[in-house]
Amino acid sequence: MDTITSTLKSIPYTEEGVLPKPIEYVRLWGLFLATILVIYLLPQVFNYVFFLILFVMFARSDRDYLWLAYIILLNYPPFGFFTEGSRDAAYRLPLFSFGAGLSFSTQLIFLIIGVVKAFFKKNKVESFFINHYRLLLLYILLLAVIALIAYQPPLGSFFDGVKHAFSLGFIYIIYKLIDTREDKYKFLFILLPSVFLILLDACYFLITGGDYIYNLFNPANPRRVLPLGIGTTGAFNIRFVLMGFHLSYLIFIFSLSFSFLSRNKSYFLLAALSAFIAIMAAAMRSWFVIYSFALIFFVFYGFGKMKHTITLAVLFLLLILPIVQTTTGSATFSGAFQRISTVFSLGEASSAATEQIEAKITQRLPVQLEYIHENPVTGWAFTDKRGDVDVGNIALIVEVGFVGFFIFLWFWFSYVNILRKHIDSFANKDARRALKMLIVLFLGILLSHFTTNAVFMIYMGIFMGTLAFITEFIIEEAKIYDQQYGS
Repeated sequence: MDTITSTLKSIPYTEEGVLPKPIEYVRLWGLFLATILVIYLLPQVFNYVFFLILFVMFARSDRDYLWLAYIILLNYPPFGFFTEGSRDAAYRLPLFSFGAGLSFSTQLIFLIIGVVKAFFKKNKVESFFINHYRLLLLYILLLAVIALIAYQPPLGSFFDGVKHAFSLGFIYIIYKLIDTREDKYKFLFILLPSVFLILLDACYFLITGGDYIYNLFNPANPRRVLPLGIGTTGAFNIRFVLMGFHLSYLIFIFSLSFSFLSRNKSYFLLAALSAFIAIMAAAMRSWFVIYSFALIFFVFYGFGKMKHTITLAVLFLLLILPIVQTTTGSATFSGAFQRISTVFSLGEASSAATEQIEAKITQRLPVQLEYIHENPVTGWAFTDKRGDVDVGNIALIVEVGFVGFFIFLWFWFSYVNILRKHIDSFANKDARRALKMLIVLFLGILLSHFTTNAVFMIYMGIFMGTLAFITEFIIEEAKIYDQQYGS
């Protein structure tokens, strides 16, 4: 990884020459739009033909950054396109079936092609976490053997588990196929506009009083609207369901951290605030707290300059203005914020947040604790006993046992320790702040994982791999920045 640093040591730090050209954005988003049109407007037979062509194109392409960005969009699509779960759903990505138990999703086939391409690419994976990845892979393989021999689950459940765990292959793919500074820039930057689409969906929902952009493409089967769960009734007791949340948070992490190193700070602040407002619209209490702490750290510790604080405030007002200018949008947004505000009454018997936590403790947690009691060492991966992500880290222990938990614990400690060591080695304040921002954001992820929503699971390989990839990209960019500007 020091090759990049030494090569650029004598070059003044700049993003020019590595930023993607407009055609790169056109390629990705044109491909995404074409996918929407094929899935929603053409007969299903064309879906299969379309993706068979894409499989061949990905296998032969040397623009791997484009295809990996596309894979992320297929897994975390803005607007929730083609996320229908039913096998016979009218508008879902094709399922390629070759007999009983041999069905492969579109996303899985892309991952398989990616693994094959990565295997034959003659380069070395360079990562601070390479030993963590190897140990995790060996342990997952061991869990699969244990499940087959000791638990003998139904083959359908076993193969479903294997397919979901295969998402961990994305970690191998992303490091092997995106290994130059230019391609890393292209991959991250062409994905960034997705956060604006996610915000657009939130604004549309609030202004229309409960409609989704998705419904324009599938009016016969509109997306379900959930209540806010704050003990009120009325036309605006509705909750925006944030689709593409994990992608939104990855962009939030990248934007806030990279803004310290970029000359175009306003663009990255705009992206980060777009993700924040979408969280507010979705009334996601725990993530609102996490995002808020990150932004507070950014404003009061990060910049220390009034003009940047003012820029942040102005951008926020410009983004929120279209919502609050309409009566429906203002009322709906107020309902969402009312749900968020219940986090401050946590502990009160009448609080909606307290009631929700009590429901998890009394209804969901006992089953999970029983699973752990039955097998605390290796857990129940690849069986019918699944972890419930709404009970936080307990779900991870259900899946991989305490052995697996300690593997993840090793990764968490190493993540923070690696960032801390680089911070100590940097002289430039902005380079140090970029990595400190990463630590704050990562601690926010851990807060969610341990309390409300588990994100470190063996089927979350795309999120975990991209998170680590972004982290190491920021570290390398901060190194270059520090060497050029020093203190």
